[in-house]
Amino acid sequence: RNTRGDTLYLQELTVKSSVTIDSTIVDEDGFFKFKVKLSVPSFYLLKKSRNNFVTLLLEPGEQAKLKGSVDSLTRTIYIEGSKGSSILQKMNARQRENYTKLDSMRLYLEKYKYHPEFPSVKDGLDSTYLVILKNYKDFLKTQIDSNLSSLSSIIMLYQYLGNKAMFDEREPLDFIYFDKVDKVLMQFYPSSPHVISLHERVTNMKRITAEKRIA
Repeated sequence: RNTRGDTLYLQELTVKSSVTIDSTIVDEDGFFKFKVKLSVPSFYLLKKSRNNFVTLLLEPGEQAKLKGSVDSLTRTIYIEGSKGSSILQKMNARQRENYTKLDSMRLYLEKYKYHPEFPSVKDGLDSTYLVILKNYKDFLKTQIDSNLSSLSSIIMLYQYLGNKAMFDEREPLDFIYFDKVDKVLMQFYPSSPHVISLHERVTNMKRITAEKRIA
């Protein structure tokens, strides 16, 4: 579709919300441009509408180039020149694959809703669901370990699949990942609000754990 005249918005993701900082209209050739000044890596949303957006992680000095359809930013966008954004794009693609699988499983289960074999079908799908969760979590762990010095690792820690959090800092094995990301990012970006927020969360969890041991 000819996208000229469409309005795109650039929103900065703060620790607690998102703030629109600029907007632009796609020109007659399908081009648009935003310019932001960065002192530390920051998260942004390139957005056309509530459900049509892509998450970006931009660093000082980067010149990100995006190609895709304005009508489907999440599914079609291709990013060059921004390592953090490319990492997030890879994660989002894996997440979409998982949701497609879950949707298919839900529809399949619905067909057997009143069938005598419903219990066994549900048990099989429940097992498949657990495998999908494990595989996605393993994927996120690999991405975190490969990109510890990138703020993208924070996004990985806060991922959900449906209503299931992939990492829970109250679980010792999960907390290892919160702790390692915190230690590395505090060295690289101690002034980043996102890093400071994670550090406060990790510090608080360590305090709670210490108090439990004393009690």
